[in-house]
Amino acid sequence: MADIKPDEISAILRQQLGNFNASAELEEVGTVLQVGDGIARVYGLGNVRYGELVEFENGVRAIALNLEEDNVGVVLMGETGDIQEGAKVRRTGQIASIRVGEGMVGRVVNTLGEPIDGRGPITGDRYEMPLERKAPGVIFREPVKEPLQTGIKAIDAMIPIGRGQRELIIGDRQTGKTAVALDTILNQKDSEVICIYVAIGQKNSTIAQVVKILQENEQTLPEWPVQGTSGYEFLSFVNQLLLVARLETLSHLNNETVDLIAITTDVATNLAPLAVASGKHLEILNGTAPIFVQANAEALRAALSNLVENALSHTPPETTVSIRLTQEPAVEVVDCGPGVPPDKRNQIFERFWKGDRNGKGAGLGLAIVKHIMTALQGSVSISDNPGGGAAFTLRFPPAPQHN
Repeated sequence: MADIKPDEISAILRQQLGNFNASAELEEVGTVLQVGDGIARVYGLGNVRYGELVEFENGVRAIALNLEEDNVGVVLMGETGDIQEGAKVRRTGQIASIRVGEGMVGRVVNTLGEPIDGRGPITGDRYEMPLERKAPGVIFREPVKEPLQTGIKAIDAMIPIGRGQRELIIGDRQTGKTAVALDTILNQKDSEVICIYVAIGQKNSTIAQVVKILQENEQTLPEWPVQGTSGYEFLSFVNQLLLVARLETLSHLNNETVDLIAITTDVATNLAPLAVASGKHLEILNGTAPIFVQANAEALRAALSNLVENALSHTPPETTVSIRLTQEPAVEVVDCGPGVPPDKRNQIFERFWKGDRNGKGAGLGLAIVKHIMTALQGSVSISDNPGGGAAFTLRFPPAPQHN
């Protein structure tokens, strides 16, 4: 049997007694009275502070915002399905804040600053910043002395925005407010401006779509300098922006029976001066017997005008842009330019995408054509012109009384 030394036993007892903490820790715990629509009413948190984080039994956190006499209203920062009446809530003693740093650039985070983009934790130095804090006074702010280019010529020319200036985008639903904001963000690439897109009350699918747009267009954003732009090109771009806004507000197009040849002749007549000024020719083929289609006359005229202008901008001087009509019914616009590679024929109809057909336009015209033809229940396609160049074909549903 091993010898028991009294000195060792005494040392062990003194060590254990020295680590004993006789102080009691009190934790303030409340009870959920009701929960719904992301808001919970909690009873029993009498000493909670405004803006303090509280934590539920399942780990979901909330921010105390409404301090009433007998209960506290908290805004939930997570899933609410598992939180029921009678659930326990405890104080954390921590005022709601976010740890921020340069590592957050390019990341997607939730309201608590936690990454939700599946790219792992945020790295680098971060600093605790309260959500509610006093804004710096006017004296301590930098003056607004530099312009912020949105990349949209109509805005930059007529409504210049200063860096550091507050600007409100007002408009009805589906009028392109988000598109203006995203285009402005994309235009800040290779600059020192840090852009933060805040989605309030948006679905996860909507946020994912915004992230996808930013990722896909990061390398394809066009440059739109105002200097050196002719008056015609500037006016054309403004008109295209206005047309995009109008199309996005329409849930449907009021179709009617229209003569495709009459619309084509009208478009060719209006664009003939542009063709002559650029040393190019414009012709209409098979434009004799009437061809009736079911379409909106204004939308059809806009689609065909954009298609012919696109052809004139890519066909070389002293060549001809042909507009061919068929009884299908369809209209084909053929140019003598460099053509469109097969792998680019879907992308060319995206907004602001120009690819190798590097004209002076902003890349809106073909996107408008695609939008209009979809609304008209028709289609637009691209093929190779046997003599070189591209052939864009618009196909329409025939008018019922002329089947």
